[in-house]
Amino acid sequence: MLRRPVPMALAIVYLALQFALIARLPLVMDEFDGAYEAHQVLTRVPYRDFPPYKTVLGYYVQIPPVAIASDPWTGLMLSKAWLALINTACIFGATLMLAALFSPYAAVVGALLMVCVTSFFARSSEIRVDMLTAWAGLFSMLMLLRRRWLAAGLLAGVSFLVSQKGIYYLLAANAAAGAVWLFESRDRRAFRDIIVFNAAAAAAILGYLAFWSIVATPRSVIEATFLAPATVALGNLYDLREYWTVTLERNPVFYGGAVAGLVLIVFARLRGRVGSTHVMVAAYGATLFALCAWHHQPWPYFFVILIPTLMVVHAASIEILLRHPFASRRAALVALAVVLLGGVAYPLTFLPEMLSRSNTYQRYVVRTAHALLDKGDTYLAGNDLVYDREQAHPGLRRLSAFHVTEMRTWPKPRLEALIDDVDRRRPKLLIYDYRLAGLPTPFKSYLFRRYDHSAASIYLYAPLVAPVERTFEIWFDGQYRIEPVSGSAVIDDRDAVNGTVMHLQRGMHENASSGPVRLRLIPDEAADPAMQASRSLFGGVYDY
Repeated sequence: MLRRPVPMALAIVYLALQFALIARLPLVMDEFDGAYEAHQVLTRVPYRDFPPYKTVLGYYVQIPPVAIASDPWTGLMLSKAWLALINTACIFGATLMLAALFSPYAAVVGALLMVCVTSFFARSSEIRVDMLTAWAGLFSMLMLLRRRWLAAGLLAGVSFLVSQKGIYYLLAANAAAGAVWLFESRDRRAFRDIIVFNAAAAAAILGYLAFWSIVATPRSVIEATFLAPATVALGNLYDLREYWTVTLERNPVFYGGAVAGLVLIVFARLRGRVGSTHVMVAAYGATLFALCAWHHQPWPYFFVILIPTLMVVHAASIEILLRHPFASRRAALVALAVVLLGGVAYPLTFLPEMLSRSNTYQRYVVRTAHALLDKGDTYLAGNDLVYDREQAHPGLRRLSAFHVTEMRTWPKPRLEALIDDVDRRRPKLLIYDYRLAGLPTPFKSYLFRRYDHSAASIYLYAPLVAPVERTFEIWFDGQYRIEPVSGSAVIDDRDAVNGTVMHLQRGMHENASSGPVRLRLIPDEAADPAMQASRSLFGGVYDY
């Protein structure tokens, strides 16, 4: 029997590591969008008020941090800490369940190997729903191994309701159950168990669809749940095989050991040394591995979908070696040393570089932008960096590389219509990074006539008034620094040299200047000199 302090200690070590990484690692683009989605469900109804990007159960799990946070950056940090706490509890619970299924030693080694996978400790607390999906899938698998078919089916359905990637666990579970029926017990009871599992999963999913169809409409729910994700999942928008190479090179013992474990389980079954539980592990693990290898967009965070299942494969194969040693004691000690060095020590060598990173710049940008944006003000950034403020145009909220490339082919009238639409919505600032930088030149030219660099990546409202504009409109009340391109300026019959500060109210004003004049809105607080220069907000966020 596994003593609880052992998995508890492992879970606490994981949590301490996560808190250290959370304090340092820059956030990935999608993490800001994930926090925005969680914040949305506080005040808006999914499917009725907005089409959710994923099935929404995971967003509701992530509500507490954004509901209590005083500002968006604090909410982001609390969200990551909240997810780390959930992960810690799941690691502890899964280790105990593995110990009951196989052996305490096998369970602890399997969990230790999982925690030390670079893709796991670097990505498991990111603000997204993939890790939550994986936990529901893992506990579904563990219930399946215990022959708790109803609970396994419900959990598999829940994983789909967190993210559509949960379909992989449904397919893997059916492969596992099918393998048992085919190779172990081809009888009515085994077939009935498969029916119970799938009926339970279907009941969870259909109940979800029925509830939201009453709240919104069946069509909106079906489109957002199935059709839109299928288009993305089956598309080939990005070539991301490189991330498979990275995770395999950094964790060769974990992935190589899992493949060897699958082979060992098959070999042991052929020799009659293991039963149906190990057959299920092999079928489930091999199926999920194949589905993940097929997956069209394996971003670095995607591998958390696979890693917990491979932990079970490791535990099952280690248990075989403990009960039925295939080599001498010396060979076993050598194998243990390889596992500890290659599966634990080697991945951890990448940790110092991760801890050397800093999210200080992102924190400054988010907090400064939030301070500049009053309630009701909008901004443009290409993704939802300030989750409690709205971007000025829905078509520019999340600019993928595909979307930006497509916009460059738009005919001139369509682009001009977009510019007019943005102009009517009056964003107060831009958070300028690679997404806005990739927009078509005419659109960027419009932006630079309305905004200018203020601090860091923030371009604040600063209209450039041409001499032919004898009357012009100011969008925001405030103090403005008058900056004639040459000579002096005359604004509202007042002479102004470069650097003159005027208080201007929103509305129409007169211009008698002989040349172009930049009217720069002055923020209430001066910028931090250390953060004055613009940098990349997301440089290298997929490198660690």
